[in-house]
Amino acid sequence: MLVRSSRRALVLLAAGLVGCSGGEAPRHSVQGTVTLNGKPYPGVAVQFVPEPTNLALAEAEDVTGPEGNYKLINNGRAGLPTGKYKVIVVARPSAEEAAADQAKFEDEEQRRMAMMSLGIDPAKKAAKAGKPGGEFPAEVTPGENQLDFDVKGKTK
Repeated sequence: MLVRSSRRALVLLAAGLVGCSGGEAPRHSVQGTVTLNGKPYPGVAVQFVPEPTNLALAEAEDVTGPEGNYKLINNGRAGLPTGKYKVIVVARPSAEEAAADQAKFEDEEQRRMAMMSLGIDPAKKAAKAGKPGGEFPAEVTPGENQLDFDVKGKTK
């Protein structure tokens, strides 16, 4: 009898967890402006990489527009789940470099990790190419998130 009651309790608990999860963590809008020494920084990639402690490990990326603005979309949905993120601002590669990278790697994270394993820091590589980049801590909270980043560096 005790075994049957325990099984029933486990089945009900599992059903409750599945029913409550909804499949995905709630998303919260994330947008902002990237500047270079206080001025709009157009045409750079803004990548939000989740910290391992986040409950939902979703990442997103956008490219800044002419005024340095970005708005994150992940898997066709606006925003990201709450949590702490590392924000990486890097110059976009040329079309040729991007095509070569896609041929070699399945996704941006795999490419970035491969570069890091070779001792190449994407932010420093961008800076060497004449376009400064950087890394910033950020936290997505419930509601709308306006997250602005100012990259410091020399311009050509």
